[in-house]
Amino acid sequence: VGAYLRKTAELYKGGSYTLKSTVTSTAFEGEIKLTRVVDGNNIYQIQEEPIGSYGVVSVRDEAYDFDNACGMYRKSESVPVTTVVEEVVDQNLPVNIRLNEGFVVEQYTFTGSTYITNIDFYFDEATEELKKYTMTYISEGQDNVTETRVIDSVSETVDVKVFDLEFLNEMTDFEELTESGRQSFCKKILKSKGVTSAHLDKASVTDEDLKTIEFDSLFNL
Repeated sequence: VGAYLRKTAELYKGGSYTLKSTVTSTAFEGEIKLTRVVDGNNIYQIQEEPIGSYGVVSVRDEAYDFDNACGMYRKSESVPVTTVVEEVVDQNLPVNIRLNEGFVVEQYTFTGSTYITNIDFYFDEATEELKKYTMTYISEGQDNVTETRVIDSVSETVDVKVFDLEFLNEMTDFEELTESGRQSFCKKILKSKGVTSAHLDKASVTDEDLKTIEFDSLFNL
């Protein structure tokens, strides 16, 4: 692993930090604002998109997915524990280094049975700070997709208020809804978001399906 990436990983592994970045991709239009806050074992991550914001929070080994746009949450079995930076360092991937217009670029490659992911980390040549990274996903039989994450800021300052789970009390626990309650909740949400019967038909979702629809399926709608 290159020296610049290892130095960046030391900050992330230090136990407390706030990371803000802007995500763009060839797979979608516009941009996503991503904020990740880590304080020891507590993790808070939120994505802000034009349609709304959603994320995951893990406090004292309890993790929850939440969707501010729909006002719902559920208990989660997983949480993004590490960043791509940490994953590359943990796997000790070999590096290719090149210079590019004031940047030192460290390139790494994940290789699977049917896919390859190339990751280029761009470090300021003067300050050695990570400024952005691009991930190019090459999958068998699919068009290549490139995602770019620009680092807006990173600091060791943490706002611990994000780990106060009281905000969940203002939302609906999706997993605790009865079938009729889930159907009613979904109808209200879909109407407020402009999802029509034509959209439901296209997604092959019937009114009856709303009684047992999963959290992720509603989120995708």
